[in-house]
Amino acid sequence: MKRKPFKKIKRYPALKIVRTPVPRSSGPLILSKKDPQDNIKDFKKEMGESRKRAKKLLAKDISTEAGFIQNLTETNLESTKLYYYQINFMNDRAKYRHGDKSRQIGMSYGFSCEGYGKTQLFDIYTGLFISFNQEEANEKITYARALDESVSFKYKKKIVVDRVTAMEWEGKLKDGRKTRTRLISHPQREPRGKGYNTDVFLDEIAHYQWPEKIYVAAVPIITRGFGQLAMASSPLGQSGLHYAIGTNVEDYPNYSRHRIYWWNNPDFLNDYALENFDSVHEEALLLETKDRVFKFGNDSIVEAYNSMLEEYFQQEYELRAIDESVSYYPMELIKQCTFDALMGLSHIDEDDLYGDNPIYDSPVYTGVEFKTYLTIEELSRAIAKNIVTKRLIAGYDVGRKENSSEILILEEIPNLNYLQIVRLIISLKNVSYNQQFGMIEKLFKHVPIKLLKIDSTGLGDNLAEDLKRKFRSRIEDVKFTNPNKGELAINLKLRFEDQAIAIPNNRDLIRQIHSIKRKVMENALIKYEVDSSEKRKHHGDMFWALALASSAGEPVQMHRVRLINTKLVSPIISKRILTGIPSRTFNKIPMIGGISDYKKLPPPPNHYNDFTLPIHKEFLN
Repeated sequence: MKRKPFKKIKRYPALKIVRTPVPRSSGPLILSKKDPQDNIKDFKKEMGESRKRAKKLLAKDISTEAGFIQNLTETNLESTKLYYYQINFMNDRAKYRHGDKSRQIGMSYGFSCEGYGKTQLFDIYTGLFISFNQEEANEKITYARALDESVSFKYKKKIVVDRVTAMEWEGKLKDGRKTRTRLISHPQREPRGKGYNTDVFLDEIAHYQWPEKIYVAAVPIITRGFGQLAMASSPLGQSGLHYAIGTNVEDYPNYSRHRIYWWNNPDFLNDYALENFDSVHEEALLLETKDRVFKFGNDSIVEAYNSMLEEYFQQEYELRAIDESVSYYPMELIKQCTFDALMGLSHIDEDDLYGDNPIYDSPVYTGVEFKTYLTIEELSRAIAKNIVTKRLIAGYDVGRKENSSEILILEEIPNLNYLQIVRLIISLKNVSYNQQFGMIEKLFKHVPIKLLKIDSTGLGDNLAEDLKRKFRSRIEDVKFTNPNKGELAINLKLRFEDQAIAIPNNRDLIRQIHSIKRKVMENALIKYEVDSSEKRKHHGDMFWALALASSAGEPVQMHRVRLINTKLVSPIISKRILTGIPSRTFNKIPMIGGISDYKKLPPPPNHYNDFTLPIHKEFLN
């Protein structure tokens, strides 16, 4: 087959483009306004001058921490944009800075930005972050790493150390000498610092277990060079170091003070408030909480307001500390049973630069892995590796309508006075009946639960019956009558008093425990419940799940009791951590003391004549 020749394509000459010089007028920075076709020498000269101008302008813009972050870094794949209150805090050159702040306004991120900016701008610098827990400590280094990765190599130093809790950069002076800057992040512990120009950032100090000790250790670190001490936290009651510094100007005169409300954050504002942003702050201060939330707040802040008591919203978002004198569980009582408190105050040796080997002072329990797992699978793996024992008990509070259902699992350790450790918290919000039943099936399939107690009041009645039918004696239903709720609350409080329960540094859990109040009604009945205001009711679901789980274990009153043998020369002194309250004291019973398993005790005698112990007569008085 004969192929036809290709048709020739007629080519036309390219259009001649006439270049027109750029008019000289005010506007954005342009590297050159000359056309290279006019005069190549003039063009090169103009280009050189333009580059010099650009470098001067950029050098001026990035000479501060805030300028460096906003001009050279990215956040979420966009140029970093700091809030005005973050910039004000960074530009504050006071030696001591105090910040009273709302929740979720980005101060932790601001600390990371400030620390990272200084590592790149200064030749010698160390930033020490102290956080509420290990997760938040790791997060600050994660922020700094993300900022560093977004900066062009031309404008940043070389990373020489990159760890989960620390980063270090190497710079070079004009004479060739090398310098180091670094960021180090720890959970709450006494900071240690060496060298020159060291900043200490105390994040959420109001929630620390030992704020005074950490603060006292931090102050000497900043005394050399231009180091600063910065603390920022949301309020936690009308007590503690953070509250004292924020309110007592006479005793702490050297502090600059910053107050940051929810309405100072544009992300919490509705369209009307954004259009009138300059006047929102002054106007909001004159309104009541409910009025300003619905006038200026967007959907997210309105939902937060509707989901908690007004007094707790005011503390978390409006810097109004709550008077905690009426709480049945004082904050100090709760804090002494957190993981950090039971492990003891940690500090690091001066030679342990990155804190790899913390030293714990006066731990209440030794050799215990204090950790709460995130999923059922994680807990199951820990049991398989013998990190967690198989002695597990659980509590299940069934939520009502807008409230979430909470399942809480405890590990009970008999040889440590039946210490109970929170190992897993499962929150189920807006989850159907069948899905909740399926979650319990999954839990029992993967985890050896000895006993689960469930609130069978109201909606929980049918669920409890179905669970008992499937899992039989491993399910126990509890009616939430006033006497039963009283027994649960008292039993849990006794455990807190004895430090016989260990809870994680979970803000929601701690807040719900602290929210329980003991009320005496007109008919002399005693009620243990969360205060409610109008339509917003907080039922303390997580607290009641914890109380149910704790009651599924051994009775707290008998944990530290054993019979004294008649052959003993002297009585054994009780090893209770805290002095017992009068209602719990065993009076005129000489055979009580020491530690043992109460189940092995013989029944007590009917009268004292059965004993001939003249050496123990002081017990009978």
